[in-house]
Amino acid sequence: MIILGINESHGASACLSIDGKIVSAVMEERFTRLKNDEGYPYKSIEYCLKENGIKSEQINYIALSSESLDPLSIITRRMSYFSVDDWIKEQKEYWKPKLLKGKHPDYYKIFSYKIDKEKHPWYYDFSEFENQNDWSDPNIFLTIRKKLICKHLGVKEDIIKVVKHYTSHSYYGFYGSQIPRKPTLIFHAESGGDGMNASIMKFENINKGLEYIYLTDKCFLGRIYKYVTLLLGFLPGQHEYKIMGLAPYAREKYIQRSLKVFKETLQVNNIDFLLSEKLSDCFWYFEEHLRGHRFDDIAGALQRFVEELIVNWVKNAVKETGIRQVVFSGGVSMNVKINKLLWELEEIDNFFVPPSGADESLCIGATYKVLEDAYKKGQIKNFNDIEPIKTTYLGPSFDDKNVRDAIEKKNIKNQYQIIDNPSPKQIAELLAKGKVIARLKGRMEFGARALGNRSILANPSFPKIVKKINEQIKSRDFWMPFCPVIKADREKDYILNPKNIKAPFMTIAFDTVKNKQNSIFGALHPSDLTARPQVLKKEYNPEYFEIISEFEKITGIGVLLNTSLNLHGVPIDCTPEDGLSTFLNSSLDGILLNNSLILR
Repeated sequence: MIILGINESHGASACLSIDGKIVSAVMEERFTRLKNDEGYPYKSIEYCLKENGIKSEQINYIALSSESLDPLSIITRRMSYFSVDDWIKEQKEYWKPKLLKGKHPDYYKIFSYKIDKEKHPWYYDFSEFENQNDWSDPNIFLTIRKKLICKHLGVKEDIIKVVKHYTSHSYYGFYGSQIPRKPTLIFHAESGGDGMNASIMKFENINKGLEYIYLTDKCFLGRIYKYVTLLLGFLPGQHEYKIMGLAPYAREKYIQRSLKVFKETLQVNNIDFLLSEKLSDCFWYFEEHLRGHRFDDIAGALQRFVEELIVNWVKNAVKETGIRQVVFSGGVSMNVKINKLLWELEEIDNFFVPPSGADESLCIGATYKVLEDAYKKGQIKNFNDIEPIKTTYLGPSFDDKNVRDAIEKKNIKNQYQIIDNPSPKQIAELLAKGKVIARLKGRMEFGARALGNRSILANPSFPKIVKKINEQIKSRDFWMPFCPVIKADREKDYILNPKNIKAPFMTIAFDTVKNKQNSIFGALHPSDLTARPQVLKKEYNPEYFEIISEFEKITGIGVLLNTSLNLHGVPIDCTPEDGLSTFLNSSLDGILLNNSLILR
């Protein structure tokens, strides 16, 4: 059975499943080079089919995530193309008049200057909307979306199965997780999609599949985090992780004042979220009530507020159901500090967060829903043929000819040293000396985390390495931590994981072993010394593992510092050309492109 999954929300993406296994998955931004790109993932679809030699007529089902999407967000590329000033303008000229003054401002007119079809094509035929000057009917857009799929792929509409946004998140949470297929609670929380923003599902047995316990539109945690991010001067939908990174620097005695403001807006009662009528909106309310509060106090209070509510919500549901295996998905699941508190709960025996649980994974979640439906209809014989996400190496790869062509195009052959077929030992020796080396080799990772194939690597024990990467390469904020990749056989030497929680995808944080903190300081959060690790087994990525092993032989450290290969504000590099562009526009000491190591 062949299923094509499509997500047109921000982080637009596509995936392909063959006989229950996700064989390809990629985000549109990696091709368009527009961060968080949204809309029809044309190039991603083309890649998934071509990579696997699949023709349109071979597709059994198309899993389309989300019934309702905002066409105006897509044509303006709101989630990827808006600046902080644009987001503020939206609040002032659209949401404030609409929500607080009862007016009906024209969004299209306000942001017509952001529409550039030539630069950012959207593929849809929007003539029906344009003719009637009313963009508010989601049913019209759903029809347009289906017509585009049929036109692009030459398929009949009856193979398109639409899966609700929040359902896609939950199905990704369960079926994408590396957990035993036994009774499980599936939590999802996000800013919103298809009218809902949080849910609890349960899995008890293969005959019932996933069932809803709770579904709400009152969990405003994701939305509050989003707009407080804007209030602090960062891009909503992209920079929430910066607020999470800033939060540990806040002093306990000072966050209470800001925490009180947040606690007055939302509470948890048993498994219900109770939204205060005070909260008229998620921007102007906090702009007024947090006026005069320090930025770090706000960050610390916001993180504490969300942590406490999510932890209580999950704890109450576990107690109510008696189900002690838990998974978490949706945009809020990207918050690794929340995930740390969840796995530490006494009430939880096993916990997993699949890779990149924000909207980019909707295409996979929708695919899993269609696979479960197929199993219930007898179209799939074995339930366990629906495989979890075992690897994120699901994107494009490039051969040595692609690399040679890129080097020739950039005209750098005579400017830098090029070593053909460097050994893992050679690369490890450079890292041990304090060199910062990028690695672009093999299939690109799906989602927001670079896990070795599109990564920048460094020695975590060098005191000045973080400053060098932040200032000379990534142009990142000074307080942001990097992450460790840890050899699986050395995991217990570096992180405290008494429950043996699986952590292959950098989705969960852990406390670290005290006497090892100095040797891996560059890969820890500088304030609280926690880690968001990739625990790497050799079979997941043998060549990457071998580099760490050689580094360990030289230094005694079974860890490397890992961060994504890209410049700030740009998607993770995909092609050799992308990697060379990052190399040439930064102070990287070297970059491995397939089997060619380029050194300054």
